[in-house]
Amino acid sequence: MDKLSLLPVVFSILFSAEVASDQGVKTQAIKKALYGSWNCGIDVEEGATRMSITSEDTFIRNGRSNSFGTMKFKISAELPEIEYSIAASSTWEIIDGFLVSTLTDVKVVNISHPEFDKVINLQDMFPKNISESAEIVELSQSKLILKSETDGSVYRCDRKS
Repeated sequence: MDKLSLLPVVFSILFSAEVASDQGVKTQAIKKALYGSWNCGIDVEEGATRMSITSEDTFIRNGRSNSFGTMKFKISAELPEIEYSIAASSTWEIIDGFLVSTLTDVKVVNISHPEFDKVINLQDMFPKNISESAEIVELSQSKLILKSETDGSVYRCDRKS
């Protein structure tokens, strides 16, 4: 085999290594921008059902995150709005511009109407080790916007000062 016939193979290897290296640099930049605490929120409405979550989410360098906040849930006009306290821990990683997180622990406490826990107990609806993937739509030093790959909902965050 002559040396010229190896040239396309060499270029292909070099190009692949450069693309992988570039992707690694982008991932590191995203991680660095994500580290720290964010004040986040999401509002979802479907028919008569409404849900809003506000939380403080902290992303740590070791690939762990913590979230503390409240969730307000209204099923129908006939029933009262129920407020929950939520504390959660997750692992996270960046894959091709998506934030992929896996819930490792969650505590959900009904703080407004605990009598409704007999009918629906949200604590039981959050299984551990469930993963979520969200596209990083925007990430700056002050703003983070994520779009769920599962349902398209948008999660907005502002850097905590």
